[in-house]
Amino acid sequence: MKALAALMMIFSQLTPAHAGVSSVASPEERLTLGGIAIGQSEASVIALLGNPKKRTEESEFFLPITLSYPGLVVSLDEQGVGGVHSSSEKFCTLANVCPGMTYAQVTEAYGQADPYDRDGRVFRDYLWDDGCWLRISFQANVATTVETTCSP
Repeated sequence: MKALAALMMIFSQLTPAHAGVSSVASPEERLTLGGIAIGQSEASVIALLGNPKKRTEESEFFLPITLSYPGLVVSLDEQGVGGVHSSSEKFCTLANVCPGMTYAQVTEAYGQADPYDRDGRVFRDYLWDDGCWLRISFQANVATTVETTCSP
């Protein structure tokens, strides 16, 4: 049994970063960004990050509450967090993907994704079949934003 545990430890250190991402059970865990997970309550976000610099409520959006922190925006409704948007290298995914990383580094963590252009930026979506995704935007081959979202 000790030999098996030792082999598993060695294997985990040799496995690429994206292998660990796919083994995380829930989409909420796979889509954690800056320590904030999909479904988390507003109170738990504030407990983790402190009071936001700005809090807005706009009823016409499907995620009507927005908590704004320097470099991080959290969108939620009465059921909890539905989206997290990072523009700061301080707020990363569990696979340590952050704004400021190169496309090669992101690909090492998450694999290839088909690019599409919008407003002068290149986006790559890493979709999961549960209605949630990770979206990363790039300019000049460097990640400018990392976003996690679930559709309503």
